[in-house]
Amino acid sequence: MSPPKKQPDVTRQALLEAAFHEIHRHGFRATILDDIIAAVGVTKGALYHHFRTKQALGYAVVDEMVRPLVQERWKPAIEADSIIDGAILVCERLRRERSEIALTLGCPFNNLVNEMSPVDEGFRLRQGASYVFSVPTDPMRAGNFADFRNGSGAMIPIFDPLTTCGRL
Repeated sequence: MSPPKKQPDVTRQALLEAAFHEIHRHGFRATILDDIIAAVGVTKGALYHHFRTKQALGYAVVDEMVRPLVQERWKPAIEADSIIDGAILVCERLRRERSEIALTLGCPFNNLVNEMSPVDEGFRLRQGASYVFSVPTDPMRAGNFADFRNGSGAMIPIFDPLTTCGRL
């Protein structure tokens, strides 16, 4: 019998999924690489073949697992005629669909950003709406974002609550 054929893409994806679950459950700093390796059933060499460091693995989890998840969840708000009305609808849907794990562990993106942004520049660069979503350049769609941009068109990460609440 010949040895099983190597499938690097499958191995990499399995490592990302296991890392996502471990990070969501324990936080990035408390996640133990040996637990990820054991969950996937690979060697430490296989992990380091795909991700040079734990930090690189964390960045890949944000880029390839968490970001698409957040984009998909919030896509209806971004595509709505009014981003505020769309966000309200998304929040109502998320409230109805919340699972026990979501109630227990919270939002994976929010958790990771809160834990790692203060201590790591790479995670800090991966936070906020401007990283997760590309802002529409079409002037008809851009109106949804007008109050959330500075003069050069960049997203404003912090905005005045009174102004924002006035839009509700």
